[in-house]
Amino acid sequence: MNQENRPFYGNPEFNDVLHRYQEMLQTGKQVFFDVYEFEVLIEHFLQTGDISNASSVIETGTIQHPGSNNLKLRKVQLLIDQGKYSDAIEILNVVENYEKCNYELYLLKGIASNFTGKHTEARVYFAKALEMSDENRIDTLFSIAANYENLNDFNTALGYLEKAHKEDYNNLSVLFELAYCHDRLDDFSNAVKFYNNFLDIDPFSEITWFNLGIVFSKTNDFDKAVEAFDFVITLNEKYPLAYFNKGNALVNSNKYEEAIKAYTEYLPFEENKAETFCFIGECYERLGKSQQALDYYYKSLSADPNYSDAIYGIGIIHSIHENFTVSIEYILKAIAIDPNSSDYWFSLGSIYSKMKFHDKAIEAYRRSTFLDPYDYESWLNLSEIFYTRNLLSKAIKTLEEAYSYNSNVALVNYRLAAFNLLRQNKSEGLMYFQKGIRYNFDDHSDIFKFYPEASEIKEIWELIKQFNHIKQ
Repeated sequence: MNQENRPFYGNPEFNDVLHRYQEMLQTGKQVFFDVYEFEVLIEHFLQTGDISNASSVIETGTIQHPGSNNLKLRKVQLLIDQGKYSDAIEILNVVENYEKCNYELYLLKGIASNFTGKHTEARVYFAKALEMSDENRIDTLFSIAANYENLNDFNTALGYLEKAHKEDYNNLSVLFELAYCHDRLDDFSNAVKFYNNFLDIDPFSEITWFNLGIVFSKTNDFDKAVEAFDFVITLNEKYPLAYFNKGNALVNSNKYEEAIKAYTEYLPFEENKAETFCFIGECYERLGKSQQALDYYYKSLSADPNYSDAIYGIGIIHSIHENFTVSIEYILKAIAIDPNSSDYWFSLGSIYSKMKFHDKAIEAYRRSTFLDPYDYESWLNLSEIFYTRNLLSKAIKTLEEAYSYNSNVALVNYRLAAFNLLRQNKSEGLMYFQKGIRYNFDDHSDIFKFYPEASEIKEIWELIKQFNHIKQ
């Protein structure tokens, strides 16, 4: 519906209609409403998610005005919201006999067809709706875009939103959805652009500042993310997720003291505080304050005795202080609760490795790489165990497997270079070294750690000189 023609929510006239309807429900006496008043009430209840009352109003309205096609269209809208697409289309086919020039009829037909997988038919109906909706064109384009968003077809949604944007560059709803669709498509620069365009018109929109902060977090622009979340808090100091996500952004900026403050401000809003207590514990852990970290991990477990990250955190603190037996006990408890955490298995492997329990370390690292084959550190540590045990073929095979997932990780390439050179496979070694140095020059010395004789290979130094020059 055209927003300009929408009811006067909050105005005395609308309040009177709503009051008369509520009074009718309380007394059981029938009260007459005209079609427009019924439409006002139906849209109000649909927008507030009160499906029961919306359905009741439609039923009463069709009794009082059995010939109203507008009320039939509102019923269709409700049926679509309830997922009853066949029933909706059945009513639309009847209404079409009398309302062949009603744009909303074809808009709803298109939406129902899209939801039933009839996408070609939907596009035909949408085209008809747009032909007939001169005065309501922007709203129609917006509704079509929203339908495609519901289907997770954000590229098609963008096409309709861009047309709406050309009609009205300052339409806030369109700007917001343009930003949202670009965000969902990982086109973050355009998401930022459209959120900023929105804020240029309405700088007091909490949700827009919040979404902008989320996009900045996704692009690792954490200072700007914190700034956006601070704007949200300034506008509404009772916006819980602004504090929480501000804390996350500060952690990613290594500003742990400030993160602790943000998480602490979030705590009063949270019912189950286990996660936030645990995050605060992690901040203290990274600050090297082990006792405070333990205090908060135990607070987390008081809130939820099975919160595995807190149990794991306690294990890590004991590992830091080389209480390996106790550390393993806690990490195994965490694994028992969440056996699919690659981090838990990686840390278990690292501790077993420090204790020289190589077979157990290999088993743990294997599990870690199975759960997350893109965690290259597990592969490197696993290959290093084989290397120290003079199992060079196994070390290379492990790294080749790692390479299939992490071919652009410099350290994987450097390690493959070292081990191949150690096996006198010079061409393979040079190939991997060249790949590694292309990805990250600064890590090139890793090859000398595992194959010091690489310093005597002319081609190695030529590559170092070549890429050092490019770096400069």
